[in-house]
Amino acid sequence: MIRPIQTITLAADNICSGHFEDRISTNNMPDDEMRRMATTINAAFDYYHDAVERLRRFSGDASHQLRTPLAAMQSVGEVALSRDRYPEEYQQALANMLEEVRRMSRVTEQLLRLARLDRTEVRTSFVRLDIGRIVQRTAAIFQPLCDEKRVNFYVETTDGLLVLGHEDLLIEMLANLLDNALQVTPNGGDILLKIESYLNGEVLVTVADTGPGIASELAERVFELFGQVPGTRPTGAGLGLAIVAAIAKAHGGRAELNLRPVRGAVFHVYLPNIGVVS
Repeated sequence: MIRPIQTITLAADNICSGHFEDRISTNNMPDDEMRRMATTINAAFDYYHDAVERLRRFSGDASHQLRTPLAAMQSVGEVALSRDRYPEEYQQALANMLEEVRRMSRVTEQLLRLARLDRTEVRTSFVRLDIGRIVQRTAAIFQPLCDEKRVNFYVETTDGLLVLGHEDLLIEMLANLLDNALQVTPNGGDILLKIESYLNGEVLVTVADTGPGIASELAERVFELFGQVPGTRPTGAGLGLAIVAAIAKAHGGRAELNLRPVRGAVFHVYLPNIGVVS
């Protein structure tokens, strides 16, 4: 009678000692309340393990990304103070340090946003949204930027498609995709933003450009933290597409890179379609 309790206690002790992958073995337990309790505790351990892993990744990512601007600020300050200089030189040093501070702030904000998207609480604020209106709002933001770069910007929408989500997050998702497209598309090139109803009850969002494209072997890596899209500005932290994937996942969807575009890069985001505006 007490053997299942001993098994549970042993597994809990191992996990508390740092063996986060251990779980309670239920193979030899009868199908009774004790086995159901062990299964429930295993599920709790899974959630705990995921939380610890998210914290570990966040700490590692933050230290990795903040180390470079901190080192740059230290170097600029030490050089500026190594001897007497003209006021203009001190002003330039302060300007360089301020730019690094801004970079650190951007990276920190993006990392915190990714950490929040990993939490299930973000879904409690979701409401029914017309995805077409969100696309139009985002397109209005990027139209002047495309005009300035002399890039042809095409928007195709389907009226009345509903998704369950957070408007600001969806705008940010589209903005990250469009910003990447704008970075790689040359003057006179094309960018397409399109939404449509997909075959299996999903809304398909497409962002396509006529830039240099992305090699197939990078298809999985582009959505990883700090992954860089070839041809984009090297000053970026490589978080844009990771945020796109995280926002799509938080909305019950997924983000993919089309591996067979005619030219340029084509990104797809699939979101659950919850109906049509009546």
